[in-house]
Amino acid sequence: MGPAEIILILIIALIVFGPGKLPEIGSALGRSIREFRKASSELTQELSKTMEVSESETKEKAGVSCPKCGATNQPGNKFCGQCGAEL
Repeated sequence: MGPAEIILILIIALIVFGPGKLPEIGSALGRSIREFRKASSELTQELSKTMEVSESETKEKAGVSCPKCGATNQPGNKFCGQCGAEL
C-alpha cells in the first residue's frame, strides 16, 4: 500500500467514524497489532525449541559414528563395535 491508499483510507475512516472516535480506533488497532506480533513471536520461539529438541532426539537415537571406520554404534558406547576404535 502506498501513501495515497493510506490517506484515502484515513479520510474514509474520518468521515465514517468522526474525529472523536478516530483516536480510540487507532489505539485499539495498535494494541491488536502489538498482540498479534507478540503471539507470532512466541509461536516462532516455541517451534524453534521443539525443532531443537526433535533434532537432538533424532541424533541420540541414530547412534554415534566411528571416526575410524564410519560404523554406527549405540549411544553411550566408548569403543566401536566393529573396529574397536575409541569413540
